[in-house]
Amino acid sequence: MDEFVAKRFPTLSDLLRDTTLPGDTLKARSICNEHGAFADARTEGMFKSGRLLYIVCAPVMPHCHETSSESDRLEDDLTAIVKACGRDKVRSAFVSKLLNDDQFEDACYEVACAGVAAKFFDDDTLGLEALIGSKSEAKNSDICGTKGEHEYRVEVTVVHERLPGAVDPDITERLETINLPVGYNVLLRKPVRFHSQVEQVVSIIKDVYDHREDICDDGLDVCGFRVLPSSSSQFQVKTGPVSDIVFINDDPQNRMVSHPAQSRSLMDPNEWLELSAKNPAGCVTSADIDHDKDTHKTMPVSTKIWQILGRKRLQCEAGKCNIIAMGVALPVSSQHVADALLGPVSAYYVRLPNGTFQSGGFRRKPSGPFVPEKSSEDVATNIAPFRIVSAVATFRLDRFNPEVEVYRNPNATVTLCQKQAKQLKERFLARCS
Repeated sequence: MDEFVAKRFPTLSDLLRDTTLPGDTLKARSICNEHGAFADARTEGMFKSGRLLYIVCAPVMPHCHETSSESDRLEDDLTAIVKACGRDKVRSAFVSKLLNDDQFEDACYEVACAGVAAKFFDDDTLGLEALIGSKSEAKNSDICGTKGEHEYRVEVTVVHERLPGAVDPDITERLETINLPVGYNVLLRKPVRFHSQVEQVVSIIKDVYDHREDICDDGLDVCGFRVLPSSSSQFQVKTGPVSDIVFINDDPQNRMVSHPAQSRSLMDPNEWLELSAKNPAGCVTSADIDHDKDTHKTMPVSTKIWQILGRKRLQCEAGKCNIIAMGVALPVSSQHVADALLGPVSAYYVRLPNGTFQSGGFRRKPSGPFVPEKSSEDVATNIAPFRIVSAVATFRLDRFNPEVEVYRNPNATVTLCQKQAKQLKERFLARCS
């Protein structure tokens, strides 16, 4: 292990001393003086330790522009956990995950949660991957411990959501520099990300221009797509990656390509059908629009979170205070968690005596598992299976935009008291901020 790294991260270095990390830190330090060499070496497969190596080495390498907070906090968490339950248990629970790039993000959230638990639970009660029931059941708790008279089980999960891919400026430049004697505005129907897609769009634009005088009211097939005229210089492409093309004859430098907006439903289609049945005749909402599958996802994130909770509750133990700790890397995901637990939000309007409508505000559909039982629309399906879950704690490991929330289940068999929920939230907030 590199001496500087070992001195700065003693616990991490000790836990991973028999892995590929020590050798990789030495290699990384040997090339650190050349700008960009570390990133290039990672891309070329020089290192085996992946993302862990990067956050460990970044603070001590002059050309790695990375804050040290992530690695320092990982070190602090591991130190607290080792002190609470011993080196061997920590190695067994986390080392292989930290070295695996595909599991690294999940491992960081698990370590952070265990670090919080080490300070929240009573001394000498923290456990990792504790068996639930008999060995034949193959169930275990990620984290367990005791606080006062209550025994706790904590399951950790991470909501893996990514925002739509950013528009590549090189693609936009290629589409706005086509060899034509006129300017043009183009509206794309579908995202264009690959070379073959770019060249297809280029061909459509050029061929529509070349055949613009041949396109009559009935339309013309261009590059396999039906093109209809809106005017002598404006054309609509019925299908394919391009939606509309407008040629600007008197300004060849006026060129703009507009990429499609991407959207996602905030309510499950099945739930929306129940609500939309109450709408007045002729009422059209965004859910009634025929969206393109390439730019719109009909399944909301809240449904995905509901499914995650459904799986995690099977790892809970009857008679214990079971908490599902959920990492939410994207700020927008926090709202989706609330929708999953408390029911999705919809706007509603009140019909006035004169026939007009007035906004009535927003209302949650009472379909979540944490809706009070007396208000739930389906106790057997939405409430009963989740009584074993005492609370859900959401947290984001981002010191610039930390967020922590603890949702107590009002229908739980074993409840998390308000005082301990507040203490837990404070512990998480101290770790994330």
